[in-house]
Parts: sequence; C-alpha cells; structure tokens
Amino acid sequence: MIGYGYVLADRALAKYLVSRRLQEIEIRPATLYRRTTNEEFDTHAEICIGSEIEFEKFDEVQAHGEQLAIMGKQYLFASSALKEELERAKFEYLRFSEGLSEFCAGT
Repeated sequence: MIGYGYVLADRALAKYLVSRRLQEIEIRPATLYRRTTNEEFDTHAEICIGSEIEFEKFDEVQAHGEQLAIMGKQYLFASSALKEELERAKFEYLRFSEGLSEFCAGT
C-alpha cells in the first residue's frame, strides 16, 4: 500500500526486506484501522525509505546491488538486483515495470 508520504507492506514483506539488509530502510510497526467496524489490524508495517530519486534525474540513476528508493514521495523504485530477489521470494502480488514504462498507466 503506497500513499503520498507513506509505504505500508504486509509483515512478511517487511521482514524479508529487513533480511536483505538494505541501506536507508527502516521498518516501523503500523496499525490499520477500519472506521466502519472499529477494527484494528496489526498485519502491516511502515517502510521508511531514506533514499529518494527525483523525477528529473531518473535516467541518471546508477543502481548497484539491492536498493529500494522512493520517487515523488509515492512511487517505489527497486534496483534490478532487488527485483530479481523479490521475484524469487514469490511475493506474487508485487508488480514490476521497466523504467517508467507503466508510470501513471491506467489513470
């Protein structure tokens, strides 16, 4: 789940990202709240990403190794190496696109 200024992931993905020892990543507990039923869910974690990519400089990005960055406070960038590892880990719900090929697709 990605919104402006935050990234939430299920705990399994958050735990996996911690195991990859990525730089500039901090995982914090998160509680989801459903107002209609007053239910609370502790099934996710907030992923705080310190590395940011500017739209104007996207073509200049030199990603070496496994990296995760945020772009425009609401879009995630995974290096090729991290993408391959995430695909091997079978997080079936994750979807990747090359570069900005699907950026704003379907809007």
